[in-house]
Amino acid sequence: MNNKGFSLVEILMSMAILGIALMGFMELRHNSTNSEVKSDSHIDYVQLNSEFLLLVDKDENCTASLANPTTAGATTPSGNGVSFNASDIEGTSPTQDLQIELWTGTSEGLRSRRKMAADVKYGNIIIDSVRLYLPDHNTGDFMTAGTRSIQAEILLEGRRKITTNDFQAITPIRKLVSLNIENDGSGSSSVIGCGDIP
Repeated sequence: MNNKGFSLVEILMSMAILGIALMGFMELRHNSTNSEVKSDSHIDYVQLNSEFLLLVDKDENCTASLANPTTAGATTPSGNGVSFNASDIEGTSPTQDLQIELWTGTSEGLRSRRKMAADVKYGNIIIDSVRLYLPDHNTGDFMTAGTRSIQAEILLEGRRKITTNDFQAITPIRKLVSLNIENDGSGSSSVIGCGDIP
């Protein structure tokens, strides 16, 4: 019978084999985690896209977001709707970012819950901006005082997690909306509602 035990060489070799096996396991776990993050980010993007389109499609949400900054339950109005100078936000390369927030609205068009805005996290997605554009208009369209209905575009941009530490830009989400605006005759306008003017 041999009671000698393990030699130092045998212990070192078994530790080396165990170390190699653990490194392989850690790499497998890291790759699995990154795949899970990427998959979750894709699901979050699909849900964000769907929720964005549903949110903007309802006139009461659009009105609460753009025309009536009063929160439901408030005793006094919070101010006027989104105001802009058409020359600053027209076309595909506007000179000014008109950042907006998207809210759910009550049937009266009052704000009830903020849903999307710059720097808001949505699952594994960080929303970088929610902006308003006037893609098919020029400044001359806003020089006559009065109320009119126009087509505008709401654009959402952001980043999604692709690994535990890295982000990638998402495909921007866009939606055309009908806005009722009040022009002051000098090119300055305010949103007063959403949907076509009756």
